[in-house]
Amino acid sequence: MEADNSGNLDASDHQTSREGSNSSAIETRLCVVGKENGENKNLMEAIQALNMQTTVTDNVKETMQTAADDIEIAFICDPFEGENFELLRKEEQRIIGPPIVYACAQQKQPLPYNSRPIYCSVMSNHILCFTGFRKKEELGRLCNLVHHMGGSIRREFSGRVTQLVANSIHGQKYREKYKMMPFHGCYLSFHGFSDEEKKHMEESTEQQGGVPVEASDARCTHLVVEDSVQELPSGLVEQTAFQAVKQEWFWASIHMDACADESLYHFTATEPSEGGSQQNTPGSRKRKRRKLKDSDLSDLLSPDSPLFRSKRKSGDLLSASGSLLENSLASPATPSESASGPVTTPVTVPPKPLTSRQQVALELLQTEKNYVEILTNILKVFKEPLEKDPRGGSIISAEDIKTIFGRLPGILEVHNKIMNELELLLNDWKEDKCIGNIISSRAEDLVKVYPPFINYFEMTKETVARCDRELPRFHAFLKACLSRPECGRQSLAELLIRPVQRLPSMNLLLTDLLKHTDKKNPDHTALGQAVDSLKNIMTHINEDKRKTEGQVQMFEILRDVDNCPAYVLSSHRVYVSKVDTFELSDTICGKGQAVTIFLFNDSLEAYKHVKFMPLSHVRRVVDIRDNSDSQNLFGIIYRCSQELKEKLLMFRLIGEEINKEEWLQKLTMGLANTACTADTENFLTSVDAEELMLTKSDMSNGTLFRAIRVAKRTKKKVSRALSMNKTPKKAPILRRTTSSVSPSTRQVPKASPLMPSALLNQMPRPRATSVPAAELMSP
Repeated sequence: MEADNSGNLDASDHQTSREGSNSSAIETRLCVVGKENGENKNLMEAIQALNMQTTVTDNVKETMQTAADDIEIAFICDPFEGENFELLRKEEQRIIGPPIVYACAQQKQPLPYNSRPIYCSVMSNHILCFTGFRKKEELGRLCNLVHHMGGSIRREFSGRVTQLVANSIHGQKYREKYKMMPFHGCYLSFHGFSDEEKKHMEESTEQQGGVPVEASDARCTHLVVEDSVQELPSGLVEQTAFQAVKQEWFWASIHMDACADESLYHFTATEPSEGGSQQNTPGSRKRKRRKLKDSDLSDLLSPDSPLFRSKRKSGDLLSASGSLLENSLASPATPSESASGPVTTPVTVPPKPLTSRQQVALELLQTEKNYVEILTNILKVFKEPLEKDPRGGSIISAEDIKTIFGRLPGILEVHNKIMNELELLLNDWKEDKCIGNIISSRAEDLVKVYPPFINYFEMTKETVARCDRELPRFHAFLKACLSRPECGRQSLAELLIRPVQRLPSMNLLLTDLLKHTDKKNPDHTALGQAVDSLKNIMTHINEDKRKTEGQVQMFEILRDVDNCPAYVLSSHRVYVSKVDTFELSDTICGKGQAVTIFLFNDSLEAYKHVKFMPLSHVRRVVDIRDNSDSQNLFGIIYRCSQELKEKLLMFRLIGEEINKEEWLQKLTMGLANTACTADTENFLTSVDAEELMLTKSDMSNGTLFRAIRVAKRTKKKVSRALSMNKTPKKAPILRRTTSSVSPSTRQVPKASPLMPSALLNQMPRPRATSVPAAELMSP
């Protein structure tokens, strides 16, 4: 079965001599197709050596029609394409190429019988298998080429296969162990790097199949030069055995999973300055970068700008090349004198000085341009190359690419519009131009695109760090991008924090612009509205972020707490805090047992779900005063709606994550919010340990004493001892605000025989709130 455009790979090439009684009765003749082939002297001499009757024709259709039944014609075609070839192939005629004729004439052998077109026999002993080719047409073309050269094709990769042709290293039949590493056979030396960076690159060289050597080693094939190096020492210049390449070549090779073309990364020494070459030490390079950075920023910012005074601690600018202020404030050049004498120049009118309001407006535009450029470069330099399928296959998964970059295009689109509108307004500047309207009109768009990025910024950073740590090719990709001028020597993690910083920076500039705007100016009101809009946006982002963090933490708790019921995860329930304790009473787990208490906005959960208490059932929080025998003790008085008696639970805090004062404050605030009152003092009572009949023996008895002693010595938290993961850390937010908790219900506490009467007398009674019975029963 022939493997043509149908792409069938089951066929094998059959080249045998005709056998049987019918072979002697059939005469074989040759037909040379095309006038040019008929005029080929070498070909015609080879045909004469075969002693076969031959004709030359340009009309193969007529030759096929006039051929007798007892005569078989072998058509000699060159090239294996064109109208005549396709017609012969379609009619399943016997087609051979001139190399077959030459070989048979030289070896004095008859022509081989072939059932498919065969041009030469260079692959007659080869059996090929293809993998990774998805396009059927491309696979069919390759199979035909193999068959034309006498080779065979197999669908499955077995022991008979001599060659595997892979479109990428991720094909199903691909064997990674046969692949050569990027630096195979390369001896690499490094120049201009710090000791730490050099050690890291030498380790990467060994991992990628290369050998790190000194530049003086005769085996050295490549000298990798650091970007800031301008020229090589004379001793290295005299050595021509190795190739001097930029450091980008090193990381690009690992990124491509193949040795990159050295000519694209060839190191060329720069011309020395008039003052002579200076030694390029790491310290001098850092000082030079810092000097250039400070120079750029001072040229860009107006002296009255709040960002100028704060020296751009937020790092809002990546570069200041092509600064609009530099072009606007540039002084006219001083005319030079020619050899023939002074040159007269026309008198130029000095440019009109910029107002303070115009300077801040220009600064707002320039920082917006820089921000848009940063976002564009992140997508162009990092995202687009990662989305393409390089030679070595995907670097990171599509899910990780979406996690890192998926929310940036929307932010870029909004700020691109703001930048264009600001530029259009400032090109035709007038003092009564309303900049505030531009920001206010985009407030709704900003509040849509920023929360998805800010809420999951920590996840974005963790994804970048994990891929950088676990995937060598991604690490090399980031290193190669770091040397790109578009990145300004800043890493991907440093660039990704810019959206977190941009809105506060804009708010600072708009506030400064408002200060320099006269109250009679129509833009004064518009700017005030714009500043308020940005503050509202940041508040919304912070609130939305806290909700997202709370939801993530709730899922973490649900996963970590054994046998935690599903109803603990609720849309209205928000995680507040947790503490690790030992129980002093004998109500939940037993005296001396470790208990982790989670505080939510409406309830308490004791780890491993041994107790779930709505805050509406908690009557008081008891602060047990510290003394020499007892410290970090507190109690909770609660009563369920089905119970007649109140119970006192007593605990001892351990660990240093949260102190007792902070924990009691959060606990009483939760009770106050549940009761719809601001008087947190009504829910806190302080007593001495003696009033609760707690003695030193209670604190040092048996299991409790041993557990506390071990906890102090090892400084381990109870949750760690119980193999419980910590709740996620909070990501950076734009500005801290106070969140409110939905009110719930309260009931007036009643006396309990479990509590001393002195304790009950000290407790003030809070205001009661009447609610439906159904809400009292809800968890």
